[in-house]
Order: sequence, then structure tokens, then C-alpha cells
Amino acid sequence: MDLDHIVIAAADLDASVKHYEALFAVLGFEKSRDRVWHNSQGVFIEVRAARDAAYAYKRQGVGVNHFGVKASSRDEVDAVVAKLRAAGVAAPDPQTIDTAYAVFIPDPDGLRLEIGFDP
Repeated sequence: MDLDHIVIAAADLDASVKHYEALFAVLGFEKSRDRVWHNSQGVFIEVRAARDAAYAYKRQGVGVNHFGVKASSRDEVDAVVAKLRAAGVAAPDPQTIDTAYAVFIPDPDGLRLEIGFDP
């Protein structure tokens, strides 16, 4: 089976849509319809309003911790970070974790997207 879609529930829909529009454009996702993007592998990601924002993201809490995309090199990670920053996305500096080189980009609610390379 292949991954089909991901739905992200946001406390502030407008802020999250703005964040993900910039992020997904850099990562090669295309907008399919309002608040839905897809990539060349056919994975769809939708951003919708959370019904209950009381259950906020917690780094070690129950729920999705982060989701990741694979880069082909350290240079690609750095290039994506530079493009994201140019697009107004607050991207921290990449970090080295064991043999991996990755950046974790939080959305407005704290849910993180990892862009990483691990030889």
C-alpha cells in the first residue's frame, strides 16, 4: 500500500495555509484545490480548521510528532532552507543527528516537517 493523503488540523487556518503554501511550493507540491496540495507521487495534503484547538501540538505528546521528506544531499537541504527563508518561512538552521543532516520546520501550531539527508 502507498501513502495517499495527510490532513493537518490547524488552530489558525489562515496562518497555517500561508505557511504551507510557501512550504509546499518549495517542496514541489502543486495546489489541487482550496487548501489541498499534491506531489508527483500522488500524495495529497489538506489543511483544515481544527475543531478543538485545546489539543495543541506537544513535542513528546500523543499524536504525530513530525513528518519528513527525503533530500538527495546536504546541499539540497541547505538549498531548501534558503528558498524557504526567501519565501518568508521561519526555517531554523539544519542540524546533524548521528549520520543524518536535517532541518525541522515548525508550522504555526508547532507541527514539524523534517527535510533530511542520511547517507
